Amino acid sequence: MGMTMAEKILASHSGQKKVTAGEYVTAKVNQVLIPDSFIDIEEDMHAANITVFAMDGISRLIEEGEELEIILGADRVSFKNLTRGGELSSLPIPDTMAKVLEAGGVYNLLKQRLAEKT
Repeated sequence: MGMTMAEKILASHSGQKKVTAGEYVTAKVNQVLIPDSFIDIEEDMHAANITVFAMDGISRLIEEGEELEIILGADRVSFKNLTRGGELSSLPIPDTMAKVLEAGGVYNLLKQRLAEKT
């Protein structure tokens, strides 16, 4: 079976050909979703030119092993805990992050942009 979108992104950003669920990787990031408990580092992320999408309350919504559905709407983004219920909503994700998700990952977005230039 092929890799999921998340595995493809992690493989690409860690310099590996393939990663699998449960594997630890060291990856270079350019965007991050920070739980509210880590919001203190947000200024450092901005200073490092990393796009931050902070979601207040996300750490209370989801716990390890639970299934999370993310719904990207034009006017908001919603997070639903499918395991035990609960939902959070916020403003839409940053445009750059939305483009990466719509393309199916950074690699696909880069391929699309290169194709447009040729």
